[in-house]
Amino acid sequence: MTASGNSLTKTAGCGGCADASAASEQTGTALQFTVSETGTLRYIGLGSGSVNAQPTDINFAWRLQGTTAEVREFGTYKTEIPFGTGDVLKITADAGGVRYLKNGALVYTSSSPAASSLRAQAVIYDVNATIQNIMLQTAASSTPAASTPPASTPPPSTPAAATADPTATVRRRRR
Repeated sequence: MTASGNSLTKTAGCGGCADASAASEQTGTALQFTVSETGTLRYIGLGSGSVNAQPTDINFAWRLQGTTAEVREFGTYKTEIPFGTGDVLKITADAGGVRYLKNGALVYTSSSPAASSLRAQAVIYDVNATIQNIMLQTAASSTPAASTPPASTPPPSTPAAATADPTATVRRRRR
């Protein structure tokens, strides 16, 4: 998994395998991203898991494949909508509940309660698949991810979309 700016790309590993994942170190109440392509399989959402998360570990997620975006909660299907390149998908999770939006329009409201601290999490199956313009919002702010650090910086981590803190990071599992 490679992070560049506020985007993630699966750069190696098994095509069609859930062997590339990322999780933010910071927590937030909303996650938003721009759909970068159709066809590829990827999950992105809010959860309490780690960098080694599988799709079923993400509390509230979008599952994207083909031109279908599915709402998933802990891996369980809830509903689906069509999507295209350039659509903006969002999940909000706060005291008012969990809501899924497409281009600002409400798609689904969850009956599941949200934890107060959720991380941005992603699992990408297909090599060269991307998730772009990822934004993680706290109650106070929302900022895009920063640039990837030099390859020599251990452990592998990159600044991520998060709070107003520009040093917030994402941990990613490389494959």
